[in-house]
Amino acid sequence: MTNQSHSWRPKPRQRSKLYPRLEVTVPTLCFVLIFLVFLQAMAVIAGRHHGFPVHLPVTATGTVEPGVLRSDAVQLSVTPNGDFFLEGTRIAISDLTVSIRSKLLPGVERRLHVQVDARAMYADVETALDAIRHAGISNITIMVEQRRDSIVDDLR
Repeated sequence: MTNQSHSWRPKPRQRSKLYPRLEVTVPTLCFVLIFLVFLQAMAVIAGRHHGFPVHLPVTATGTVEPGVLRSDAVQLSVTPNGDFFLEGTRIAISDLTVSIRSKLLPGVERRLHVQVDARAMYADVETALDAIRHAGISNITIMVEQRRDSIVDDLR
């Protein structure tokens, strides 16, 4: 046997006949980028609501309140770190009663929708409810999420 010194090289890859090559042109790339920006904008708009985003407590019971999604519905959010947001604006606890009274103009339903984070401390929730009571509101809706399996049971 003769010793031939050949360097080892991998075999060249063959293009797959099953998967055609995707040619990306500048107009195609622009269209895809515009479409992605549009999807992101729609996600932001769809996710926007009056209150501060909180993780609502999950319950087996609860009723649907169509008035929550109205544009003039007043919402108060309580976060886990004790912050209060009225209509998405951070409010100090000392100003909460006055701010709630200013939101309830004539012609606006005297109902307050309260979003309490599931991890919020009870003392913060009690403070918020006291401020609501001092503002003269007794019609309060506490928002929750309904468990998925209870929704399926309701449909049966």
